[in-house]
Amino acid sequence: MVKILPVPYNAYYYSVTQIEAQSHGKAPKPSTQLYATGFFFIHQARIYLITNRHVVIYEKEGRYPDHLKFYIHMSKDNPKLTKDITIPLYGDEKKLWLEHIDNDPSDDKKIIDVAAIDVHKELIDYYDHIECWSTKNTQITLESVFNSFINVSLIGYPLGFYDKENMLPINRSGTLASMYGQNFNDRPRFLVDIITHKGCSGAPVYLAMGDGKHLWGDLLGVLSGTEGQLNLGYVWYSYLIPQIIEKKHLDGS
Repeated sequence: MVKILPVPYNAYYYSVTQIEAQSHGKAPKPSTQLYATGFFFIHQARIYLITNRHVVIYEKEGRYPDHLKFYIHMSKDNPKLTKDITIPLYGDEKKLWLEHIDNDPSDDKKIIDVAAIDVHKELIDYYDHIECWSTKNTQITLESVFNSFINVSLIGYPLGFYDKENMLPINRSGTLASMYGQNFNDRPRFLVDIITHKGCSGAPVYLAMGDGKHLWGDLLGVLSGTEGQLNLGYVWYSYLIPQIIEKKHLDGS
């Protein structure tokens, strides 16, 4: 008989959550249900849920959810213990998520597809149970990504598939497919050669470091969409997250 070992703790798996975008009639228009990926990020002592903008609103496809449901782990020893949390996306008819100040919703080519939702109030009592990426993880050194062939990872919920018994996401790996640090086609994003599917939108793309007990890796960016049948994923640079929260322009002003 094969002995089942206890599930070892891995901080990277505890840093993400599956998102269910719901419609309760509180948004400007009704919306269909959508599943995606999000991850936790702490900045200036506040906790945020990071995902794609198109998860919280996507005018082109008529997507207007008004609530997000996600889960957090309640035990680092037993990943089966989780808690569901539902948060509103609108309050007093105003949007509650943050997006880049340079976004132009009238032009898809001028959208940075990243959103940050302040979940500090909902998660502060559970801070010891979750893992948060932070601004220090976005301070990438040239030595970390010295060429375009370095191995990278993403972790999320492809097609809603994951370990439902242990409530743990799926980790995939590949390589950088464009020169990291350069804007691909004049947008603040780069390409990765990783097979991705719907449900991975909003997944963190990173360089894993350490023994997995802490998030010591470099957070390279946020996955958003693919390039046709090439199995190439678009990733928005992680430096955009602090810009979004601090409401700064692309030029840093």
